[in-house]
Amino acid sequence: MNGTIGTTAVTWTAFGTSAAAASETIAGIMEIATQAEVNGGTDDLRAVTALKLAQWSGRKFKTVGIVGDGSATSFNIDHNFGTRDVQVVCYRNGGDYEDATADYKRPTVNRVVVQFAAAPAANGWVVVIIG
Repeated sequence: MNGTIGTTAVTWTAFGTSAAAASETIAGIMEIATQAEVNGGTDDLRAVTALKLAQWSGRKFKTVGIVGDGSATSFNIDHNFGTRDVQVVCYRNGGDYEDATADYKRPTVNRVVVQFAAAPAANGWVVVIIG
């Protein structure tokens, strides 16, 4: 539209006020999910940020430790997950990587103690904790 500065009326329209909500098939305005919506996992209309995903209450944690020094039979593995609800797997760190026969204790919400009947060789076993 052509006009003359100072004489032609200009009609202004607010930008973006009529954009539709975005979805998987429609471009539009996207809302960011709250942490509660991410944890609940029931809202399919909001986007998840990397930070919200990292703080998701249902995510799994994993830590790995290599144990064995040729003399000790008990090893503390600190996982710092804040729960005793963890799974522990221990396997040989070489050869055929067979599973270990060891006892596991959860004395705190942040530590697992792995106990062997005989002292494992230096760096002989891998301990994986998932919580």
